[in-house]
Amino acid sequence: MFGRALTGNVKRTKGTNMLNAAELNAVVQSGVGDGVQLAILLETNGTVLSSAFACSKKEREEAYARVVAAAINIWRLYGRNDLTINQISLEEESNALEQVLMDWGEQKLCAMAVADKAIICLLANDAAVQVGRLKVKTMQLQRELDAILRPVMVESRT
Repeated sequence: MFGRALTGNVKRTKGTNMLNAAELNAVVQSGVGDGVQLAILLETNGTVLSSAFACSKKEREEAYARVVAAAINIWRLYGRNDLTINQISLEEESNALEQVLMDWGEQKLCAMAVADKAIICLLANDAAVQVGRLKVKTMQLQRELDAILRPVMVESRT
């Protein structure tokens, strides 16, 4: 339903991985529609990597800053509070947050971690869109984006 085959998502050049920006943007763009008006891919520091909209310019301007601020502030608050304990090692994990769901009545936001250093956010501006459906759509995008970003982000850490 939401999935697409990803081919050639990471280009290899002289032993390094390079991001295929066109494919990244296409995946983010596939997240809008069917009640979802906004899809934003952010780094955990708040930098926007990619975004797509299915709304008017006015709606986009109103929603954009609010979504970025809400997602990043909540992610920082709950993702780095050192209260999450790893159930296997019993050690604290400072960045264990995987998703955030917010429901403001008419609008719903789902944010999920991607490749440990990014967040995909989908905003539905339709009361008919159920939170579960928004979560499933976000999960599908998260999987596709993880396949694109993880090789690049893992390499950048080493």
